[in-house]
Amino acid sequence: DEKVALGLRREHNDDNEQNNDDEEAVDAPLSAEQLRALRQASVETICKMANLMKPNIRNAKLGGADLKRLETMLNDKEFRNDCIECLSQQIYEQDLMALPGAQWKQEMASVWPKRSEKNRFVDVSQLNQRDNLCKMGCKRVLNDQVNPKTDRKFDTCCANCANAFGGKDFFHEAYCEKRHFADWRCHIRDEALKAYLNAHPLQKVSEGEDNGEEDSKMASADDATNATHSVEYDVQAPNRETLMSLIVEELKYHGTDKIVLAMRHQLINVKSLRDELKNKTHGDIVAILNKLERMFKFKILGSLHHGDVTKLDFSTKKATKAMPEWWSPHWDQCMVAGTLQYGWGAVPAQFVRDTYNFTPTYKGEKKVKKPTKKELDKMEKQQLAQSSVADLLTDRVENVSLQNSNNDVAEAPVMIVKKRQWIAEGKKQETILISICNHFRKEIRDKFKKVSTKIKSANKSREQRVLNPTSTSAGDSSVRGLSAEMNELLNPKPKKKKDKKDKKEKKAAKHKSKGKDKDKDKDKEKKN
Repeated sequence: DEKVALGLRREHNDDNEQNNDDEEAVDAPLSAEQLRALRQASVETICKMANLMKPNIRNAKLGGADLKRLETMLNDKEFRNDCIECLSQQIYEQDLMALPGAQWKQEMASVWPKRSEKNRFVDVSQLNQRDNLCKMGCKRVLNDQVNPKTDRKFDTCCANCANAFGGKDFFHEAYCEKRHFADWRCHIRDEALKAYLNAHPLQKVSEGEDNGEEDSKMASADDATNATHSVEYDVQAPNRETLMSLIVEELKYHGTDKIVLAMRHQLINVKSLRDELKNKTHGDIVAILNKLERMFKFKILGSLHHGDVTKLDFSTKKATKAMPEWWSPHWDQCMVAGTLQYGWGAVPAQFVRDTYNFTPTYKGEKKVKKPTKKELDKMEKQQLAQSSVADLLTDRVENVSLQNSNNDVAEAPVMIVKKRQWIAEGKKQETILISICNHFRKEIRDKFKKVSTKIKSANKSREQRVLNPTSTSAGDSSVRGLSAEMNELLNPKPKKKKDKKDKKEKKAAKHKSKGKDKDKDKDKEKKN
């Protein structure tokens, strides 16, 4: 049903027509709109699974409120961009244009007088000094409902904050999380509206008799008859693409964990998702998210050396217990290449035979049988008998035993022909892929950490522009947008090759300096 709704399949009545059309649909490539819908649906599914968990369980299983155990997936550039695009569309449609009546006009009218104010995420005093905040100091909006016991409005955001704020393993309740991120989405929307109104100011319709400051005369189309306003403005619907691009630009300064937890749904069927999670069709939420985290680690592994998997060096990596006896770096390379072609844990045996010459037999060391208890007892008795020999012969016996032990170690292992089978698809291949990714955990971590550092540097540069506009010159090239920095991160410019003349000059300078040092040493030796 979801495929029919997304336009990936057609609805049919006859079975014959359905089979014929399904065969044609397999050959037909997906359109750009279908791919966009699939990306949006996958992002909504992943984010919804994280939001379906209770906050205390999510913090315990996923590494805290910032989802530390999913940091590889959250810092992946493509996943992050898809989340930003999906959330920007939701904010535009759900938090602005889908408001009842013409409330979107009122929202734009309320932002119009504040369009020249500083960004509230930089000048945080605008957020931290509001009147409707929790008294415990968590900087969240308080619960606006009435306490049935006292018939007064709540002065905290949730019951857990009132009882255990600041304690170990503290967490906000689920309804508080929902209200907090709804408020955060509204702030993102208002900042984008400020930028939009600065670029596309409202047009005046009529002017009154009194002329004063312009900011004191702003009014919406609905409040044009109010006597306190002397100027009426024509409020038109904002351009979708322009406003969404401004929302995207604002979201780029925020962490992916906040974007994930603020996500709602538009395309997916939440009821069917809940049913599949209850039945554990693909496992529970934690198992699915952990598997996705490992897949994203493998994705970064495949992108090392500019996507050239053949340059990965497995020769220095030791085999783990998950790998069979016949495993070698050759099969590491085979597993990585096969996973990129066939998917996670789905490398077929036919691919290994055809491409990497996998055979059902191999030469391996003959296993030495461990001695039984009876044999060990005999060995102990023999040692006791040898120790009862005269003291003069004990030294000779020890020397002979040491020589025999050295000869045993030096002996070459016996090689025999053994049988083997390719690893079964599924969990066994997944465990080996996890071990392969762990071999390169340092390189993987260094690569995805660059995204988080770029976000921090972009926020610092924005703080300098907003809070200290005079300290940064207009032509300062160090202050750039986050999008440009992300492109530079993943598409680095090739380094310029140094001229041969420069290399020769440097070498000559080094030789001269070495010659001078040698002359100084000789002079010192002569003086001595």
